[in-house]
Amino acid sequence: MSKKRKHPRWLRARRKKSTGPSQQQRVPRALSPDLSDRAGVLDDTALNNVERLKFTYAMWVQSHPVGGKQMRRLENALKAGRLAILPKGDVEHWGMEEYLWHGMPGHRWDPIEAFLAARGQGFSEAGQQQFRRWREMKIGFYEIGRIGRTAEMWAWDHLNQTRRGHSFQAVSCGMGGVNFLRKYVGQLMLTYVSPWQPDQNIYCTCGYGALVEKDDLKGRELLLGLSRPDILVEPLKFGFGPGQRPTHQLREAWKRRDWPGWLKERLDFPFRALVTIPTTETLHPVQITSILKMTADESRRKGVYFNMAEKLDVFEIVGGSNITAADITSSNFLPLLEYQAYREWAGPPPEAPKSGPTLVRSP
Repeated sequence: MSKKRKHPRWLRARRKKSTGPSQQQRVPRALSPDLSDRAGVLDDTALNNVERLKFTYAMWVQSHPVGGKQMRRLENALKAGRLAILPKGDVEHWGMEEYLWHGMPGHRWDPIEAFLAARGQGFSEAGQQQFRRWREMKIGFYEIGRIGRTAEMWAWDHLNQTRRGHSFQAVSCGMGGVNFLRKYVGQLMLTYVSPWQPDQNIYCTCGYGALVEKDDLKGRELLLGLSRPDILVEPLKFGFGPGQRPTHQLREAWKRRDWPGWLKERLDFPFRALVTIPTTETLHPVQITSILKMTADESRRKGVYFNMAEKLDVFEIVGGSNITAADITSSNFLPLLEYQAYREWAGPPPEAPKSGPTLVRSP
């Protein structure tokens, strides 16, 4: 049996509703080419214009025979790993940012040090150390506050829906600096942030990210897994995503597998997950508490279902094909993804409840 691979339902729904950058609300990541100083040695004055400096650095890395090759290698590895559930274009953009700040996991070529050796001889020792601050870029959600010459920001704890720590002032590597953020005060931005002049409480955002509401992260928390690129570049051992197909041996194993028992052995309960309400096609975080008891034969005919800590709309249990572990680096993520891959190949359970195989209404 061969079927065209599709993204999970909640991602397909989001993609249908996204018609361009204005809806996805992406932060521009590049400056126009005429701002790029492609040749010559930089000095400390370059540190005063992070927009131009980031663009110059990115263009140099992309055009370098080692840097460009390793950047593409990282992007391809991310698309073939756990981030295969996301649209390829999204993964490529985030892969570029991850590579600029941290390089390729396990590869000794350091883009920041290579750039300093080639273009940074004019930096003072303090200037070189400040440029190296970009290696401290950390991905996270950040609340946007007042905008002046810098942007007031707070680290945001998305699990407890609250600010973390004190506010800081941020400059941006994005086109137009922080001015782009003026109409998004009060919203969250998923982006990379590093210290820039920490003695003055000034930090630097990478200039690329995603803007979301505090009560609707749109599944973007999955990208927090980029803090562990070593995990995300591990290739999947089963076919998943467009153009991928499970091996014959794996398909045969799937058909014989006791899915409830197999999942129960591999999942740690409770855990946070992302599910879609069919009636509204909206994505919601939920707490999964346990797996419903059923035989292997019942699961093949009816599907695999999980209990939620609280009712979601009018639904009280959720099907395994509609669950994505919110922590993409956790041990729960791959077993659930493999079950989704199985269902994508085998099709929906023939005796799934009439209300649908993903969520079941409460009595």
